[in-house]
Amino acid sequence: MNRRLLVYPLSLLISVTHLFGQKQNNTWCFADRSEVSFNTGAPVSVNTSMLYTKAGSSSISDRATGALLFYSDGDVVYDKTNAVMSNGTALGGDPTCQQNSIIVPDPSSTTKYYIFCVSPDTISPAAAGKGLFYSTIDMTLNAGKGAVVSKANFLTGPVTGKITAVQHCNGTDYWVLVIKWGTDTMYSYPITASGIGTPVKSLLGRVYKDSEKTYNYGASPGLNGQMKASPNGRRIAFESAYYTANDPFSDIKFVQIYDFCQTTGMISNPNIDQFNGFGYGFYFDRLNGLSFSPNSDVLYVCSRSTRLLPSPTVDTLVVWQYNLNAGSLAAVLASKTAVFKKVQSEWDIDDFQLASNGKIYASDGINIFDAINSPNTLGAGCNYTMNVFTHFFNVSMYSSPYTYGLPNMIDGLTPNPPLTVSLGNDTIVCNGTVLNLTPVSSGGSTYSWSTGASTSTISVSTPGKYWLDYGNGSCCYKSDTINVTYTAPPTVSLTASKPSVCKGEESLLTASGGTNYSWNTGAKTDTLTVSPGVASSYTVTVSSAAGCAAKDSITINLKPSPTLSVSGSGSICKGQSLLLTASGSGTGYNWSNGATSTTTNVSPVSTSTYTVTATNAAGCTTSDSATVQVNTLPIAKITGDNLCGPLSEVLKASGGSTYLWNIGATADSLLITSPGKYSVKVTSPAGCSSSDSITVVVNPLPVPTVTPFPIDTIIKGNSVVLSAGGGTSYSWTPAAGLSNPDVSSPTASPGTTTTYIVTVKDNNNCTATDSVTIYVKDIICGPVFVPNAFSPNKDGHNDVYYVRGNCIISMDFVIFDRWGTAVFRSNNPANGWDGIFRGEDCDTGVFMYYLDALLRDGTHFVKKGNISLVR
Repeated sequence: MNRRLLVYPLSLLISVTHLFGQKQNNTWCFADRSEVSFNTGAPVSVNTSMLYTKAGSSSISDRATGALLFYSDGDVVYDKTNAVMSNGTALGGDPTCQQNSIIVPDPSSTTKYYIFCVSPDTISPAAAGKGLFYSTIDMTLNAGKGAVVSKANFLTGPVTGKITAVQHCNGTDYWVLVIKWGTDTMYSYPITASGIGTPVKSLLGRVYKDSEKTYNYGASPGLNGQMKASPNGRRIAFESAYYTANDPFSDIKFVQIYDFCQTTGMISNPNIDQFNGFGYGFYFDRLNGLSFSPNSDVLYVCSRSTRLLPSPTVDTLVVWQYNLNAGSLAAVLASKTAVFKKVQSEWDIDDFQLASNGKIYASDGINIFDAINSPNTLGAGCNYTMNVFTHFFNVSMYSSPYTYGLPNMIDGLTPNPPLTVSLGNDTIVCNGTVLNLTPVSSGGSTYSWSTGASTSTISVSTPGKYWLDYGNGSCCYKSDTINVTYTAPPTVSLTASKPSVCKGEESLLTASGGTNYSWNTGAKTDTLTVSPGVASSYTVTVSSAAGCAAKDSITINLKPSPTLSVSGSGSICKGQSLLLTASGSGTGYNWSNGATSTTTNVSPVSTSTYTVTATNAAGCTTSDSATVQVNTLPIAKITGDNLCGPLSEVLKASGGSTYLWNIGATADSLLITSPGKYSVKVTSPAGCSSSDSITVVVNPLPVPTVTPFPIDTIIKGNSVVLSAGGGTSYSWTPAAGLSNPDVSSPTASPGTTTTYIVTVKDNNNCTATDSVTIYVKDIICGPVFVPNAFSPNKDGHNDVYYVRGNCIISMDFVIFDRWGTAVFRSNNPANGWDGIFRGEDCDTGVFMYYLDALLRDGTHFVKKGNISLVR
């Protein structure tokens, strides 16, 4: 693949790619300590900024999170903690200028930035401290809060108070744009990974003169008015003004619109709209708000006219909209439409700024935002709305909230996608072929072919070199080249190893003459092995390296096969034999068991398949097979036990489908009552049979014994051991209340009177049962005893006073002194009184008690009386 080399005015070999995402502009710091965050979409006042300025500022946020990184008024830069950044003073900008600074990422690093600051002047060369300056910031320093590494580096002067930045066409570098005062020249500084390059100079179409102002009569020159780049980087617009010194009320304002080339940094196609003054007492005195829509197709400008006489002063403010897609330059100016108008005394809009939520916000001179809610929409549908948001404003420095500027930012919300284009590898095609050249491309919309065509695809039919310039409509383009060569088709040769084959026999087809092969069977190799069931034709398409193709075909014929059939297949029982016979038109026969005659006698031990192959005079063969199913003999089995005492027993036969016992019975089970030898013949469904026998004897029944220990009557909640004997294994029922129902002596804890039955089994598997009944009675509670005296003298005898009773469930026991004071209270019989009240021993005396108790048998016991405490 060939590439055409494009030479750009700056390096495209960049190691770090900046994606200027929406969150980079999410936090605004401006005015007097005003800070607004757009991280949730809608503006939110944060109130932590340390700025004190009525004019311009710049700020930048983390491109991934939207968190504030740093901000500046052109002279001082503050870090994200709102402290002055290390080495962050005297940057060279004029804080009273509406656009005093702009922050640009360093293309060589994701953690380094430039701050470009302007201090306007009307003297050339610029006075000391005036002009365009830059400083560099490294955010890896000072624990991530950043530090100014180099500052106040002079670039040029004098300049106006307007500055903006645009992303380069390569999606990585940037351009920083300023206007040289007293000239008609725009300076575009390339910002690359190598640093700040030599500025590209282009003409504006108007000369900035020393008498030029950008706001009211008497103000310093060049401080106000905005210059902005469209979000897609394809246009530049700014506000300017001119007045005659002898007639300050002849003020003339201009809106200047240009195309911008993101590749070269040049402006072109000047389109200047003039706003004329209206004479003494009424004139356009300010053009202060300017912004492009998010889609870059609409421009908004704010003008204010002031009537000075007669009094009172009245401001008429108008928001104008330009349709940048209206057509010619004149049509764009003619599309100017007033989308908002307000007449009010002393009222102003000082700045427009596009936010990351897609809305344009206007600073109304105080601490209130207006908004253009749908800026991509033409006409009144853009929805200009007053007073949509009030932000924090510090009035400590000024008597009332008042501000001119919003932060100056790169409105790169919709940067140009990177351009990619490929025409593919150089190609060779066949003579007479029409080739469609369709590029694989992205990021652009315009096509310029070497043939002069401007379509996305062209068709060619002659050899040669073809190239395409692919662009995005803003002088950004990339190119690719392809060489097309024409050639003749290949000569095909096709042969077969066997032109005729028997059924099932293979023939190898071989093709030659090209580099690629495609058979009608789907194969893609130069050879093809075939085994047709009928006479068949095979076609191969042979292609050359150039993609030219030719075809050839060959037919493979089929020889006749002998007829063949096999009889005698069937089923046998294991140990039997079967005769198999082959017949047909063959002249010779070969069996899989080695036999070579038309018949073979087989006696397989398991189901087997026997194959015979017949051969005719043409050498072709036919095979057939017969399967001999070998049925296994049934496994006859009798199950059953010996007789236990006088009881009967059932013998069970298994293994077949029919049964014949030696006593003549034909069922699979046999009831016996006497000892002896019993046998059965078992036959399978296939008719195969086998036999089994069993000898039955009579065993005595076991004699079980069962006794409770120690007694058969217990109080509810107690237990008793059940003891059984007379066998080798035991099983008790019911199992409820037993510690283990499968032992000879389980522990029984029944809740009610229960009869337990034990089944005893001996070594002959004979069983017998016995039983025992355990009688359960409810508990009988004893008396509740309340002593009438105790002696807490710590001699170890009668030192603690307790309520005695074996059935107390709950109680309330209270002891009172003679004045009725409760000196002790307990609800637990285990807790007694030790004669101490409030940490001191009580004196000898008589105390009263009250007892209310509930017993286990449901008795409600109440008692009261006297207690003698003796020491």
